[in-house]
Amino acid sequence: MRTAGRSPPMGFGSTVSLVVLALLGVGLPLLLFGYLFYRLGWRAGEGSGIREGGGSGGLDAPLRRTVDWAVVVVLVLVGGAGALAGIGIEGAVDRDRVEELVADGTVESAFLPEETLVDLVHTVAVWGGFGLVAAGLLLVAAGVGFAGYRLRLDRRLAAGADTTPPMASNALVGAVVTVAASLLVLSPVIGGAVAGYLQGEAPQAGIRAGALAGLFVAVPVVLVVGSVAVGLFAAGLVGSGLSLLAGLLSGLVVELALSAIGGFAGGYLGRPPDDR
Repeated sequence: MRTAGRSPPMGFGSTVSLVVLALLGVGLPLLLFGYLFYRLGWRAGEGSGIREGGGSGGLDAPLRRTVDWAVVVVLVLVGGAGALAGIGIEGAVDRDRVEELVADGTVESAFLPEETLVDLVHTVAVWGGFGLVAAGLLLVAAGVGFAGYRLRLDRRLAAGADTTPPMASNALVGAVVTVAASLLVLSPVIGGAVAGYLQGEAPQAGIRAGALAGLFVAVPVVLVVGSVAVGLFAAGLVGSGLSLLAGLLSGLVVELALSAIGGFAGGYLGRPPDDR
């Protein structure tokens, strides 16, 4: 067991390696998400989204307005709570305290030596807190951005303009539904189905909307888990970091697949009966 409460300062080479790991573990997934967001969302087709006097896909305008503003409130509140929780975790975690918990048996492992266990617990807490702050701020920014979009849409509605929202807005609603139903085993299917139904064009468009909803859900998870993985690599716990990334990748594949399946079903149900 180490007697010092602080890790030795990192040299220049270690700092550069940590920055590279951070870019690979967090930056690249976000860049990939941004590209897919652009391709599948704002650029790739509009859905029926809001219905005014016809069609079966989407919602009536007043109900959709209520749903959109509820999404804004959820994003801002959940994001703010997550950021505050991350700050609290980072401020509360102390390596000396972790060593005490391991020494008195409060935290124990049958497979890891005490020093490695201290490193693991401390790294997960500190870097997980950092990831929570980043994910929380991202959610708050998404909520503010969606509020701006909703205000612009309201102005277009008041002016009698076309009221077709981009796929990304339907997917964002589906993502919030996925999180709200997270206690259910098939919550990604439910959220994807909502996104596909709001898209209301065809099952193929529903698949894209559902998959995009799954990507929205995945981004905060990637930030938190990716941050922890970066910290594990930086602490020399390469095996733990690789295991975490492997679990993250498999979870993302399942999440996207279930969301796309739900999107297909929602897109089918969102079409007019004569077109099914």
